Amino acid sequence: NLVPYIYPYRVTLDKINLITPPYTDNPLENKNTFHISLTDHFDNHMPFYTDGSKQIDGSVGMSFVNPQNEIFRYFKLTQYHSSYSAELLAILKTIEFILSKQIQSN
Repeated sequence: NLVPYIYPYRVTLDKINLITPPYTDNPLENKNTFHISLTDHFDNHMPFYTDGSKQIDGSVGMSFVNPQNEIFRYFKLTQYHSSYSAELLAILKTIEFILSKQIQSN
């Protein structure tokens, strides 16, 4: 099941005007304020979280998750991948998953 390739220059995105709240010295307050800002602007959307990392022993992995719908995917990569490529591949795999399942906003 192939995911159609979308040329970046053919994609039009709605303009997003995210006004970031002022930064404070309290990380928890920053996290809560950012979360409120996201829900204010994207209340009807389904969040996906991605991560990619490389461990000291050379193992590399990536994952994405959507906790609302209990979607969890983990992929093991070769030791030749960097943490940066793992991060980018996690984003790519998330987009491919969303397109293949035709996931729509809530």
